[in-house]
Amino acid sequence: MNPLPHVSTTVSPDADHAHMDRNAVNEFLAKLGAVTEEVAAEAGAADARMSELTDASEELLEQRIADGIPRTSPDPRFTIAHMRSSMAITTARWHRDAAREFAAWWADVATIAVVVSATGQLVPTARVAAADPTGIADDGVGYLPEVPEETRSLTRLTATFALPDGLNQADPHMAALANEQAARAGLKISHTSDGEVVVLDDGEPEARRRRLWGDLWIEARVPGLPDQRELADLLNKHGAPASTVADAVEALREVEEAAAAMLRIRELEQSVINAEPAPDADDDDWDALWSQAEQLTALLVRYASVLTDAVRG
Repeated sequence: MNPLPHVSTTVSPDADHAHMDRNAVNEFLAKLGAVTEEVAAEAGAADARMSELTDASEELLEQRIADGIPRTSPDPRFTIAHMRSSMAITTARWHRDAAREFAAWWADVATIAVVVSATGQLVPTARVAAADPTGIADDGVGYLPEVPEETRSLTRLTATFALPDGLNQADPHMAALANEQAARAGLKISHTSDGEVVVLDDGEPEARRRRLWGDLWIEARVPGLPDQRELADLLNKHGAPASTVADAVEALREVEEAAAAMLRIRELEQSVINAEPAPDADDDDWDALWSQAEQLTALLVRYASVLTDAVRG
């Protein structure tokens, strides 16, 4: 998967640039794990409630059809059942998104904790907070992976082409392309008082995750993690028992396989969008891929939990 989280840094004398040692990271990790498990449980409850209300709405619809009631005939009881089902679907989606974001944050910090434990490095507090699903201090963006200058330049150029000039009106399609380029890289487009295009770092949560993990997060909603050999080496340096190392590597392998399933789904979906030849996948293949990909949040939680126990043991 992606390279190990970069945590080495020169300790700044500036008091605003706080750092965390191994004990501080491990203490934070335990708190983050407890909250993530709460969020995951809430997501499970929201899914169960969604299923319950959706089934109730479908049963009423089937009964209306069986009774020969026209679709245009008003029925307050069916209307509220349908509305409750719709709200439950939206709520469940929000909860699932929150659970994935917290699971990714926990997995990221757990990996950092292993690096810190194995190397004795300090880690900037802002780096630990980088995948926080809410806010971040302005200076924290500086601890994210740098965006290549060519990406910034291309985004700036695309946004400039979208501007109106003496001969042409503003190009909305080019503007949309520029905004898409910026968003994928964790950037945002702004303009000076003179109308000049400027490309800025975006400190919003989704932009930070994209800076941290790139296409892996965009396409599969998975954080960048070490490969299996790197993880085993770090845990061995930490002094973890062989059984713990084996459990961690197995947890990572399961995440990798589920992420690969999600990436395959995206590939097949793109083939359909592009009207390319029919993908070499039948309904059973799709079902198998989705069944595997839908486990990603739980698998990330397991990976993070195994690493948390390893560094705190």
